[in-house]
Amino acid sequence: KEEITPLVRNQVKGKLIIEKLNDQASFEDLAKQFGADAVVNTMSDLKLNTGSIPNIGFDPIAVGKAFSLESGKRSKPFIGENGVVIIEMQ
Repeated sequence: KEEITPLVRNQVKGKLIIEKLNDQASFEDLAKQFGADAVVNTMSDLKLNTGSIPNIGFDPIAVGKAFSLESGKRSKPFIGENGVVIIEMQ
């Protein structure tokens, strides 16, 4: 129970955050909605074999989603290893 409770709590919190997100808003507007806990970051040299993203940490789900996006597209919000993530490919 001690191992599962934090995982379930994070999934429930993640779903609540995803419900509040508006895909049409800019990243800066989304960050303002969630205050200091939200971070907007840019990365220009992501490699498939790294498995981590700055300010997110080890998150193979986020890396995989980044490589599945077409240029100029934004992912839907998803629950990663360390929080809710939205990725936009430039």
